[in-house]
Amino acid sequence: MLKQPASNAERGKYSSPGTRRERCDILSLDVSLNEAWTGTEQMRFFTLDLERLNILTAWLPHPTHPEHRMMRGILSFERAK
Repeated sequence: MLKQPASNAERGKYSSPGTRRERCDILSLDVSLNEAWTGTEQMRFFTLDLERLNILTAWLPHPTHPEHRMMRGILSFERAK
């Protein structure tokens, strides 16, 4: 697995087409650091346990390293103690 520091920025509206159990939102992006995503809809998945919130992208081709077939972005938040 490729692990490297990364940055990402997105802005837009979101909708939740599924149930709360699915923990899935769709983001309609007005602006994105990844210009290929600007004007598109991106799906995000959420997992939550007692101490951590994870926001995950769907699996997708790596935009800058095609030799790595697929990637997934994960943003984690840990509960303050």
